[in-house]
Amino acid sequence: KNFTVTSFSAMVVYLGAVIAGVAIAGYGDNDVVTAMVGMIVAFIVNVILLSAAWGPLFQPRPTLHVLEPGKSIWTAGFVEIGNTMSHIVKNQRALRWFYLAIAWSDSAIQALATVAITYMTDKLQFTGQENGVAILCMLLGSVPGGFVSNKVTTRTDPFRSSIAALCLLITVTLLVGAFLSGPEQQNETYLLAFFWGVGTGWKWTCDRLVASSIIPPGRDAEMMGFFLFSGQVLSWIPPLVFTAMNEAGVSQQISVATLAVYFCLSLLSYLLAGKYETARQEVNKDSAFASASVVALPKHGIQLKPSSGADTTAAAAVATLASQTKPSEI
Repeated sequence: KNFTVTSFSAMVVYLGAVIAGVAIAGYGDNDVVTAMVGMIVAFIVNVILLSAAWGPLFQPRPTLHVLEPGKSIWTAGFVEIGNTMSHIVKNQRALRWFYLAIAWSDSAIQALATVAITYMTDKLQFTGQENGVAILCMLLGSVPGGFVSNKVTTRTDPFRSSIAALCLLITVTLLVGAFLSGPEQQNETYLLAFFWGVGTGWKWTCDRLVASSIIPPGRDAEMMGFFLFSGQVLSWIPPLVFTAMNEAGVSQQISVATLAVYFCLSLLSYLLAGKYETARQEVNKDSAFASASVVALPKHGIQLKPSSGADTTAAAAVATLASQTKPSEI
């Protein structure tokens, strides 16, 4: 929750500052100037923060993997990823369907801003400043979405909470396609954009909770890599479909409503993943595979050993914490 609220709050401050600054300077209706100012501010902020994050704040960590003699460092990672993927497909039903759910939902969420701006500009005749306000409303909604996620997850579980967030996103997307049909609908657009943001903040908070609680302990970095990959692998599909439908002369109201299809596919994947309690049990049963990060696995082509006794103790502590932590405490 804290990560989601902080990240979206920072986006709100950035976008609000850019819109306000450009408006005060008298260029509020100039899309090119607004874009230039936004890129310049983003560049300066990223240079400062990334330099600090990847410089003095980037702490060293002990070596966890020891390359087996005769093996190549160029292929060892690919071999290990292949073995992990095969294991997930064969032995971890919940994790398999969770990654697929992330692929579908994130592809639609990431397309929201692009598709929405195109729709608001062409169909609703919004100016650049009005588009910025709509996106700002979406980001504002993401902040309370993080708190809603925390409340619902505490009373139910992360899977049910994610399904509820997807139901909200499906409803709002269909309402946008059904009721936003022309100019002079700024207030309705801002309201629906806000609830789009609530669903987004809610969903992304649940995603990170699930990703950290149903993965084999000791393989955190590798599994988070799969999680991030899942969120990007299908991101090209919704914009492509929207563009193709637009070029074919299909109503943009129908085109924007098709985003709900991806949310529905994500919801179906969550249902096929089973119960959250069962997913946690799969993690506990999979302790042999989880311990692969700290013991030798000759057949995998690399040896995964702890660099010291402290790493073995740390791995055991992570496994214990993962099995005992409640969703509301993560």
